[in-house]
Amino acid sequence: MRAARFAWAGAALWLAAAAALASDQDVGLVTVGADKFLRWYGHSGRTYFIQVSDPDDHLCSWTWAPIIEAGNDEEISYEVDATADKSFFRLKFTDQPTNDPDGDDFDGDGLSNWDEVSLYQTDPLNWDTDTDGLGDGWEVEQGLDAGDDGSVNPANGAEGDPDADGFSNAIEYAIGSSATKTSAEAPATVGLIILTPGS
Repeated sequence: MRAARFAWAGAALWLAAAAALASDQDVGLVTVGADKFLRWYGHSGRTYFIQVSDPDDHLCSWTWAPIIEAGNDEEISYEVDATADKSFFRLKFTDQPTNDPDGDDFDGDGLSNWDEVSLYQTDPLNWDTDTDGLGDGWEVEQGLDAGDDGSVNPANGAEGDPDADGFSNAIEYAIGSSATKTSAEAPATVGLIILTPGS
């Protein structure tokens, strides 16, 4: 059994297997003395991620725990500390093949799985965490918040224009330009001429 410890608020715990929901994936909370453990069977070929609900916004706002576990047909266990009246955990997993679950990029957004959960709080199984049409890796590279679709700060969304060059983030993303360059460095205007037979 693999065991590790992470601290999150929680006394009354609610657990859910999420993402690729499967009837063969059981998650449980085990109490041993005063200690509580989040425990599940790690199926071989499956990679696991844990999310913790924000204690100020239960079940609406989630934070990624800095944990990535590769299943090896054995029980996986994490000790959880209780510092609040309740906590909620979500186990997400994928069956994507990997030899390096931390270093791989399951969603193809240009960020490693480990960087997504430990540095940027983006979803390692979704290339566009905030669903604004801009890839997480590009948003991080541009200094934008990959978790904000523009509803918190309009500059972060697809229609944002943080460099005020007249090109939205969506256009800059589509043509591979920078969202932070000045107007003098803005992409050239592209013209299109359609030729048809007889013209």
